[in-house]
Amino acid sequence: GLIYSDEKQNAIFLMRSLPDGEVTGAYIRGTYGFNNTFHGIAKGSKLSKGWFHVSVGGEPESKIMRAVLAKSPIEALSI
Repeated sequence: GLIYSDEKQNAIFLMRSLPDGEVTGAYIRGTYGFNNTFHGIAKGSKLSKGWFHVSVGGEPESKIMRAVLAKSPIEALSI
């Protein structure tokens, strides 16, 4: 539920607050056609209130031991 596509085939990455995970907006990345470079922030997003983040490994309630800052959600997932 953190990543999905919209009706225009854009990839949508939800921005959530820490630690409660409240949805605060979304990053949009275009995927339609060749050489698509469209990216942006969904209207109404609160940039200072949330980020795209995922937890990997451990248990859902495990303490966060390491964080990686990245330019985009796709870059974060690549790391």
